[in-house]
Amino acid sequence: MVSPIPIRFDVYRGDELLRTETFHELIIKIGRATSSHLYLDDDDASRLHAMVEVAAPNEVYIVDLGSRAGTYVNGARGEKTLLQDGDEIRIGETRMRIGLGVTTGATGDVLPPAPASDSLPPTLTSALVEAGATSRASLAPSSVPPRPPVETAEASLMRWAVAGLVLVLLFVLLAFFLLRA
Repeated sequence: MVSPIPIRFDVYRGDELLRTETFHELIIKIGRATSSHLYLDDDDASRLHAMVEVAAPNEVYIVDLGSRAGTYVNGARGEKTLLQDGDEIRIGETRMRIGLGVTTGATGDVLPPAPASDSLPPTLTSALVEAGATSRASLAPSSVPPRPPVETAEASLMRWAVAGLVLVLLFVLLAFFLLRA
């Protein structure tokens, strides 16, 4: 059985680092849906835009889920693309730098990837140097924006039940007024 490996996403809008998230899942859903593992606040992203799939520790794929805007890895559009450590994924206006934890220690345990302070894009690196920053943390926002709440199955079912009840009541009222006339 395949074990999950740590996968780090450095999420950018333009040259601005928005946040960094790390997942230890075999399937990581990416999109605008609040139920996505990696939520994207991007109008060009589909609700369920793409997914990252771990087939083996050295086989991690990103699969486009039929989106209109497409999923790009290192500038090339693809349906299913093998990811390498440091690859850049672009969905709409959002860029993500990937860190794959595929190194194993002496005991065979999966280790998290080393910090990639030297893998910043050139414009980001020059901005850091000009500002006198000495680390990647200097560029990170002071607070990570909260993720939107995820709707539970029970809440969704309740919402549909209420909508159905409202439709039944409207139908009954319409029938009442039509029979009265």
